[in-house]
Amino acid sequence: MNKNHGKCSLCLKSRDLKQSHIIPRLLSKSIRKSPSKVYTIENGKSTSITQDTKKERLLCEECEGKLNKFETYYSNHFKYPDYNSNLYDFLLSILWRVAELNAQQNDDFARREFNSYVYWKEDARAYLDMGIVPKKFPKLYLFYLEKGTNYDFLMHMGTYFSNIHNCKVSLLHRFIDGHSSYDLLCERDDHGDINVIISNHHDLNDYPISIQNIFIVENKHVIVAASENLITCIAIDGEEIKSFINYEIPHGNGVIPVKNIPQEVNKMLSYNLIGINWKNTFSDEDQKTYDIQIQKFFQAQNKSPKR
Repeated sequence: MNKNHGKCSLCLKSRDLKQSHIIPRLLSKSIRKSPSKVYTIENGKSTSITQDTKKERLLCEECEGKLNKFETYYSNHFKYPDYNSNLYDFLLSILWRVAELNAQQNDDFARREFNSYVYWKEDARAYLDMGIVPKKFPKLYLFYLEKGTNYDFLMHMGTYFSNIHNCKVSLLHRFIDGHSSYDLLCERDDHGDINVIISNHHDLNDYPISIQNIFIVENKHVIVAASENLITCIAIDGEEIKSFINYEIPHGNGVIPVKNIPQEVNKMLSYNLIGINWKNTFSDEDQKTYDIQIQKFFQAQNKSPKR
């Protein structure tokens, strides 16, 4: 049996399936620049660091071509902040793929329950496949990121206990305003006598991030797809997210009135990403490297951590 053969998620026909990007690679251009790597956040966990965004066998070759036309529009014609309905279709195609992948990764019961909440997923499929206009388009929200956009969120990479400094050390990957840093959070287990963050600055282009995850905002489940300079999201029920009302993308011509990422986005990203990878630890070599960085920091401050 051909393991690449199955039911296409878009046209629902039995065909050979292609490896399709969930988040289009054109949104991760710097990943192609060796030795750039990408962190993919999916289902509340960071996957292995690769040079590509996540791919799955969701679509047949014909249907991949249907969605590629939206990517072609974005790549060749989209100019912030002017757009037409093709931008909405492009964003919808991404969020539909994230929702479809999420549904497929569940067991039968969880999948049926998930699909019952995501009423728009089937309408989106029919619209993207055959152009059948739904009675009600789901509400999409877009945050187009540039330096000065004021986004700031943390991703937990792992934790170990430093016997040298007698403290717990966590490595945090911080994305802030066009740049990123590796932050070492040092905290004492018992009294918390030492509580310091040591930052190492890097350019964000060297450390792109891809997010396809479900978050909570305003007590709503929100699907978020993000890569490099673009964050787009949709409530799982397709209804309005009041906090994001100024960032809605209508199905038609208009302007994206976005200047700053609202605080709610930064919060929901950080709350989720800071909670991942707590079982991750580091090699003895990595721990030694971080211990040396901590020691150099305290020597520069002309003091040593209390014991």
